[in-house]
Amino acid sequence: MGVFGNIVRDVWNGRERLWATVWIWYAALTIFLQLLNRALVLQVDRVYAFPMLILILLHTIWILVGMWRCAYNTDFRWLGHAARAWVVINVIGIAWVLYERATGSANTLPLPIPVQEPPITT
Repeated sequence: MGVFGNIVRDVWNGRERLWATVWIWYAALTIFLQLLNRALVLQVDRVYAFPMLILILLHTIWILVGMWRCAYNTDFRWLGHAARAWVVINVIGIAWVLYERATGSANTLPLPIPVQEPPITT
């Protein structure tokens, strides 16, 4: 399966160190995928939109499961708690975005304070 297959399997099974999971496979790979997505879809051709969506979706599932499972592969237990909290925040955020897209309620969150319209002067 090669080195890449071993890395994918190690992260998925929780055998990778937390720092590598977060900084290499989450942060760096996410930035790379977003830049690739922007380059291919916006600059080249929108035909790449669906394959990139699938690739980003697979990466997101893989890295969130992997980060959860690798959370305590660190010398500092509090970092494991922080990593798991980050996964929960991401899952809630993804669920919220999917809910907004499904219901068409994007950008309709109530503000904590009412917005007053400025008076109309003639």
